Amino acid sequence: NLEKQVWDDEFEKAGVTGLRPSDKTLVEALLRDTAFTYIDNIIQINELAMLTQNKEAVNTVYNAAFGDRTTLNDLVTYLKESLSEMDADIANINITHGPNRAGDIPHSLASIAKAKKNLGYNPKYSMQKGLKEAVQWYWKHLK
Repeated sequence: NLEKQVWDDEFEKAGVTGLRPSDKTLVEALLRDTAFTYIDNIIQINELAMLTQNKEAVNTVYNAAFGDRTTLNDLVTYLKESLSEMDADIANINITHGPNRAGDIPHSLASIAKAKKNLGYNPKYSMQKGLKEAVQWYWKHLK
């Protein structure tokens, strides 16, 4: 089957084998990461920027992040861990990896050094801690 062979060839280039077009795939690369952050960190840095008395801190741009990298695999793992506390069957969901997408940025880390220096920014929520809190809120309110 030519369609199947083309499909398998594309996934094999990405290091993934045995998938079929009917499979649901999560498109990710194991080592790709970015500076995901939790909303409370965004609120915190905005409040600091609004209330600062530091003249050097105004009229400038800041990165709002936690200051750590999180891979998409990490994010999915954290999500599964948090959701599994609500429904144990979620722990058994297998993640299927697909090929990278054109234009994906392999590594990204937002520096928060300027925000720490000028605003005293010290984010409170790691991605794991923030995601756990968000999952608990959504589970409670959107059942």
